[in-house]
Amino acid sequence: MRIATFYHLSESGVGLAIVRTTDKRAGEPNKYFSPRTPRSRAGEPSDKRICVAPTVHQCLGATPISSNFEGSLSIYKLQCAGAIAAGTSVVEDALHSAEHWITDEIIAANGGKIPLSRVGVIPEPNVMQHLLYAWVSGEVIRVSDDDFEAWDIKTEDNVPQWSVRIHPSLPSTDDEPLELPKWEW
Repeated sequence: MRIATFYHLSESGVGLAIVRTTDKRAGEPNKYFSPRTPRSRAGEPSDKRICVAPTVHQCLGATPISSNFEGSLSIYKLQCAGAIAAGTSVVEDALHSAEHWITDEIIAANGGKIPLSRVGVIPEPNVMQHLLYAWVSGEVIRVSDDDFEAWDIKTEDNVPQWSVRIHPSLPSTDDEPLELPKWEW
């Protein structure tokens, strides 16, 4: 199986690894993530999973965030093989979010745990998500699929703070920039 890079967003700021639900470490709050049924799943199945996506902006677009949410979301980067692509018959926005699921079986196939690296935070995720929706619906015309062109990343107190760039268009780094599809919400 091919190893791929994914991102995961969480309110927890100290996650170390993803472990199986049967792993005794799974009960250690804020250290080890394990598959669970998402609290806000908008009609999606109740399968236990960790939801991930290939880019941070795809994670943010797929994350249900309450308008009165206060706090930040930690951005985790991970690599694993065999993550399950959530098809559009299961996840309505899967075509745009490229959402994948990590289940107990995937964790087992990756040696029993999948290490996480915290690569930053999104300080006001509800505001950033609103900007992201505006971005993909036409306010920003073209972006590369590189997170560093889609985001302004500034370090404060040794923690990278990620915020969506808002420009009429962003310069591309290659001849084939990613055209983001229109999302219907």
